[in-house]
Amino acid sequence: MSDDPFAFVLLTHENAAELSEFLNSHFLFEEPMNRACGMTQQNFQPFVDKLFERTLNIPFSYALVDKETNKIVACAMSSLWKNESKAESENHGDEFEFDNGERKEIGVLGKILTELHAKFFELRPDIAQVLHL
Repeated sequence: MSDDPFAFVLLTHENAAELSEFLNSHFLFEEPMNRACGMTQQNFQPFVDKLFERTLNIPFSYALVDKETNKIVACAMSSLWKNESKAESENHGDEFEFDNGERKEIGVLGKILTELHAKFFELRPDIAQVLHL
């Protein structure tokens, strides 16, 4: 028996509601880029939806759950990116669109993230797939 108060749990669509609550309560407000551009829950939810689309269908995302409260206390979410020039498959939504007209900084953040992700396979064209954390 372990006295560890936490357990690792594979994230799936079954725990999406709890995960969404965790991200909206913590990551939204604590992540520096979100804070710097004034991200709101309204702007953030489309990102969460896209994140779930990219991550919860593959078995590489985990949460750390408090055994006593059964609440998520941390998570690591991974998506699988595929080099479009190497395979005829979609990158599972690597584009980040946050802009809803509320704040231009939010739209700029989405463009920066999309551009950074697009550059990966330009830098390493020999790679067919990568697991992105």
